[in-house]
Amino acid sequence: PGRIHHGAGTAILFVEDEETLLAAVSTMLQREGFSVIRTADGSAAVSYLRLCGDSIGTLILDVILPGASGREVLEEARRTRPDIPVIVTSGCTQNTIDSVFEGLHIDHLLRKPYRIAALLDLLRGLIPHS
Repeated sequence: PGRIHHGAGTAILFVEDEETLLAAVSTMLQREGFSVIRTADGSAAVSYLRLCGDSIGTLILDVILPGASGREVLEEARRTRPDIPVIVTSGCTQNTIDSVFEGLHIDHLLRKPYRIAALLDLLRGLIPHS
């Protein structure tokens, strides 16, 4: 069986523990032509970054996750792909977000609840896609 080639760094790794949000947003992104790898668990996201980091073009990351924390996922992303664009999604206060990710670079913060259109606008600015 042949390996699926996404093209280098075009997939979105979407890490979100709210299953309904994860499913709905992933479906919408795929409809818009994005390749989406989704997980509700921080530890799974860390493993994916270690194994397949090259296929990831953008990370969409929730702050509070089961398994590895949002910070641990971001640290792994920065280790494997220092240049990867990161969109953090959160309903937490700015102080919480600042303390969780202290010293780590975040490209964009998207407050929950967010509109899919707002996420799409951000992604279109970050990812060249067909």
